[in-house]
Amino acid sequence: MTLEVGATVTGKVIRISADGILVSLPEGKTGLIPVTQGTGRSYFSAGEVIITRITTPEAEGRFELALVSAEISRKPADRF
Repeated sequence: MTLEVGATVTGKVIRISADGILVSLPEGKTGLIPVTQGTGRSYFSAGEVIITRITTPEAEGRFELALVSAEISRKPADRF
């Protein structure tokens, strides 16, 4: 898979920080879902698998991402 702007990719949450959600992507790359997107950082935890979209080209070793879905690793009972 080529990691380019507009691509939808599955990644794993590495860490939650004041800047946003740091995500491990394919090909050993990382990305950040910025806190400015209002993603509700407290809703996520390290290790969760989520679906993201790449919104900017790689810069300073990481991509900027947008959240597409967090449902991939959640069981129905976990959502309530």
